[in-house]
Amino acid sequence: MYAARQRIYLDTNVLVAKVKGEEDRVKKIAYWENYVAKEPKRRLIISIFTLMELLHVIRNALAKTLDPSTDLDQARDYVIERSSSLFNEILEDMIRLPEIYAIVLDIDITISKRELELQNKYVGRIRRRKCECGKSFVLRYGGVGHADMVHLAIARQLACDTFLTFDKGFTPLKKIVHPPEIIVL
Repeated sequence: MYAARQRIYLDTNVLVAKVKGEEDRVKKIAYWENYVAKEPKRRLIISIFTLMELLHVIRNALAKTLDPSTDLDQARDYVIERSSSLFNEILEDMIRLPEIYAIVLDIDITISKRELELQNKYVGRIRRRKCECGKSFVLRYGGVGHADMVHLAIARQLACDTFLTFDKGFTPLKKIVHPPEIIVL
């Protein structure tokens, strides 16, 4: 356990929960925002990789809201326009709170074989979930993926002492990866 958490890296799913307004998760995020606000040296770290992934998630979510018979050019224009607007709102909110958020736009990242070894060794669970149609079930892999390992590598390289995520796939890594300390919210 690290006593003084100063640099707290946010996984993309933390920002996604805020965007979606997932009440229980937003309360957990608010705890960390308040924690950071109490000490001038503390920051919630958001990387360019996190922002890129967030933009992708927003665009996918918007596309899913459209009728499948929508003209593809119109759908594309809508998704681009609306996602840019939403994304800029989110970014502006974070920029207005420099005492809480630090956005790292330029990263020279080295991904070592350690990330591959961790992903290979700590396999997640296979889960049964309802498909999007809601009528049948599909199997889903519930472990860490390549993007998750890139987030960990970035957090380490940015000297973050804590890694916040809602992804339960990180649970097996909590005892193995230090720093950063992984906290599954």
